[in-house]
Amino acid sequence: MKGIVLAGLAALSAVISGCDNGANDFQEASRYMLGSGVAKDFAKAAALFKQSCDKGFGDGCSNLGIFYENGYGVTKDPRKALEYYAHGCGIKSPIACDNLGRFYAQGIVVLKDPVKAAEYFERSCSDKKGLGCVELGSYYLNGEGVEQDEKKALEYFRRACNSDIKEGCFDMGKLYHDGIGTKQDLAFSLEVFQNACKNGLAAACVAAGDQLSKGEGTEPNPSQAAIYYNTACQMGYTKVCH
Repeated sequence: MKGIVLAGLAALSAVISGCDNGANDFQEASRYMLGSGVAKDFAKAAALFKQSCDKGFGDGCSNLGIFYENGYGVTKDPRKALEYYAHGCGIKSPIACDNLGRFYAQGIVVLKDPVKAAEYFERSCSDKKGLGCVELGSYYLNGEGVEQDEKKALEYFRRACNSDIKEGCFDMGKLYHDGIGTKQDLAFSLEVFQNACKNGLAAACVAAGDQLSKGEGTEPNPSQAAIYYNTACQMGYTKVCH
């Protein structure tokens, strides 16, 4: 499962002109958080994220939750983080829903509840950014919190991949490689692994190397396989370092 999801300046796809909906506070908070044109100041960023959240900007609530979860500029308080994630999710922040799902999936200050986790990942995944889709796909693949459905798992991994989430591409590639939820297609899985490798996922580089080494979906090509293994090694995947 991927880690904490933090909203940055890219979350501001549009700011409604003349409407103080918290987006301006979010933008200013992000500048202090990132040190963009100003000195980094997590305390100022936290205060501005709170103003943004109070005005109904959900991603501001989510980032404030992350600050409380980690003690950035505020006293660390995972329970307050949970409250802000819940509030942000309630006002339709996909990032907040994703983080809230993570709390229920991992049992952070709440009892582990895969059913609730799946619900929040579903709400997150419904956004075009694809957040939560990888986790939801894994839940359907393993029958955790939802009824097992390999085809739905593939659907959610594909949705994540189409949103440029490399982990989703990798998981989709594995299903095509193994013929789970779909007809086996080794040529396609190799293509998917190669693309995910280009996007920086070491495990995908290893998977591409394995297919090239064995000649799965292509002619055996040990020299090309070695390139992918070396790429994975450079990314820190030490098992393939020689």
